[in-house]
Amino acid sequence: MDIDGAINRSLKDYIDIEIDPSFLPYTAAAKIRFLVVYPSCSISILGDDVRISKDQGLDNLQIAKEFRHCLYREKIYQETLDMRRGIVRALVEK
Repeated sequence: MDIDGAINRSLKDYIDIEIDPSFLPYTAAAKIRFLVVYPSCSISILGDDVRISKDQGLDNLQIAKEFRHCLYREKIYQETLDMRRGIVRALVEK
């Protein structure tokens, strides 16, 4: 990577992230999770892509990593919700 590429990447005011179809149902909730940590950003869901408008000082790679992490956490949360409810129900009913 050259210096110009690194500079251009850090000055870009938005980043587009392609979302795998298996994660699309979780993008709205991941958006909320992400905005709690980065309230100065804004997010638009555009089909299979997410566009994050951000402050110029924020690194694109870090922002993409953080959003994907929020997306993954939301997927795990929703997929395990019934199991966790069942455990709580079993403990409460004893």
